[in-house]
Amino acid sequence: MPGGRPSKFSKAVEERLIDGLMEFKSISQICKAPNMPSAKTIARWFHQYPEFRERYLKVCELREQLFVDDLLEAGPGAFTTPRARHAADRAISLFKRMQPKGLRSGLTTYWN
Repeated sequence: MPGGRPSKFSKAVEERLIDGLMEFKSISQICKAPNMPSAKTIARWFHQYPEFRERYLKVCELREQLFVDDLLEAGPGAFTTPRARHAADRAISLFKRMQPKGLRSGLTTYWN
């Protein structure tokens, strides 16, 4: 008989997590909400539940594309001042840190 606590994984928790990701929140921010698991638990689910992993990765890819689209929509003239370029670079850096490790290099193809 396996030991340990039963998993808190549920479709409702998964939906809240996915919704938070689509609102451009980080895992840390999402996990601070009431009745949400820890980031460590989400990392375990990522490996334990293949369907969850697929959905999570797809949402992260979509979120990256939306982020890039927003930057491109601003147009090249939007980043002409050093302050604007710094703000864009900081936003890109923060966003890249929020992505799963396998997707972290995606934005570099748009900016290098």
